[in-house]
Amino acid sequence: MKKETAFSLVVLLALASPAEAQLGGAAGFRSASNGGSERNGARTGVELRGFYDRTISARWGVRGEFGYNQMAYQRQDPTERYRVNENGFEVGLHARVPFALAGASLYALGGPVASFRAACGVDSFDDPNGRVPCGEGETSQIGWGAGLGVRGQMPDPSLRWVAEARVLGRVTSGVGGTVLALSVGVQRSR
Repeated sequence: MKKETAFSLVVLLALASPAEAQLGGAAGFRSASNGGSERNGARTGVELRGFYDRTISARWGVRGEFGYNQMAYQRQDPTERYRVNENGFEVGLHARVPFALAGASLYALGGPVASFRAACGVDSFDDPNGRVPCGEGETSQIGWGAGLGVRGQMPDPSLRWVAEARVLGRVTSGVGGTVLALSVGVQRSR
């Protein structure tokens, strides 16, 4: 079966089945350190994500998400060393498997991630919005994401807080290496 057909079947199944759905958003920090080239040095950044979780059964669910990230790294040019902010976007479709451990509501998730590098700018007091070429690396990639999360109830019964630790591979913000992302957010049941 082709990847596109399998992807379409998962999406149709998720949208067609009667299930619990939640909209959510999260903010977090990212880190990548892969050594080797100017863009592969120590990289840190932030992420903002919106997501749609749909519970298919008691054993699994599906998550679609859209995220923005900004990673900063040092770049050397002929006259000086300067800091670059690289902006990008990610779209993911993940399977989500809930489980309980010591009374906590946990889940594991994993699936494909499409990433896109948008623009790069100089991070300095002299020229905070100066655009620069992003340099080496792909401007778009299909990679993967996997992680663990925990959910808890808030005073409003329609809201839950979420905290996640994720590893992303072959995404533009990691320049082909791996990225560790930690985030917190809120979900609302629909």
